[in-house]
Amino acid sequence: MSNSCIYNQQDAENVLIALPTFESMTTGALADLVAQKLGHKDASELGTYNSGKLMFPAIVTNACNRIKHLGYGIQKAGRGKWEKVDDQVAQPKPVVQKPVEPKKEKEVELTVIDDTPVEDHELLYDINDPSTRDFFISQTSCFGKYVASANECGACVLASFCSALKGEQKKEKAQAKATQKAQTKAIEEVAESVGLKASDIEVPSSAQLNNAKKLVARQDTTCCATGQPIKQGDTIWFIARWGLCKEEVGVALGLTA
Repeated sequence: MSNSCIYNQQDAENVLIALPTFESMTTGALADLVAQKLGHKDASELGTYNSGKLMFPAIVTNACNRIKHLGYGIQKAGRGKWEKVDDQVAQPKPVVQKPVEPKKEKEVELTVIDDTPVEDHELLYDINDPSTRDFFISQTSCFGKYVASANECGACVLASFCSALKGEQKKEKAQAKATQKAQTKAIEEVAESVGLKASDIEVPSSAQLNNAKKLVARQDTTCCATGQPIKQGDTIWFIARWGLCKEEVGVALGLTA
């Protein structure tokens, strides 16, 4: 028996949304019903954990937890049980999909935290485990686009990680903007010091300003930043991925030996 599942949480949600109302049933029974709607005999055909327990009930549980507040009528019916009732609140029209043909996906092994029966748990995984979290991220195309006011984001098990990532991206963008602004100012200072226009000096994006060495020119050459001559014996800077620059250019760019 395989210890990977060919279906993800979104597949289970699509089937649950399309199901008619049903009375209270255990997670295991509901998993069998969803598996049958996907063209299988029951959930036992959809993979097991190393402990021998079925994987699909956990996926169905997570699907129910995510959509139970979204107006589709899915709700808890006691410990380890679910039901679907008529919901008076306006709700999106469910999209009914035909049974999906089994598809080959990357096999990822999820380890059960303990051997307690499926019905006794809301969640059967530790989202703080890196490999488990990476699996769910790979199944979530909107990861990194967290919106605090969106109900879907609030109900997602990855909400805190998604929010943190968005915050880091915003911080990195601000830092990049500040670095670019500082570099532009430095270029203007270089240009002024050598009697050129700022537009005459262009620092390539590949230039490694943090990897520069102060040297003494062994022969006459030309400054790659200003185009002005460098004479033998002049103090110069060698900047990786750019070239040789006059000493005043390095000072204006804030280089240190």
